[in-house]
Amino acid sequence: MARQERIELAIPDAVGAGAPQVVDRHRDKTLLLTAANLNGGNVNVLGSLDGTDFLQIGATVSAPGFVNIVETVAQLRIDRATGSSTGQVADLLAFDERTQ
Repeated sequence: MARQERIELAIPDAVGAGAPQVVDRHRDKTLLLTAANLNGGNVNVLGSLDGTDFLQIGATVSAPGFVNIVETVAQLRIDRATGSSTGQVADLLAFDERTQ
């Protein structure tokens, strides 16, 4: 049986690329972006199969809400497209495929 896990994805303070997190053993990934995370700006969710080449998943996010990530990727990161913030972290809820 899969177990639920919470992973933090750092959101860059200024426009630029965020730090990637390994999510290769997770399925059913849901990202929560709050108004504080966005701080009036826009972010992009990117995924990678190899940790080198990142491609955007879905549309640019400009409003608070949930982002369902159905793509199977090895790593995820959040890039800030516009705006700025300080020390924001988005929560990713995923299910670990390892058995308990």
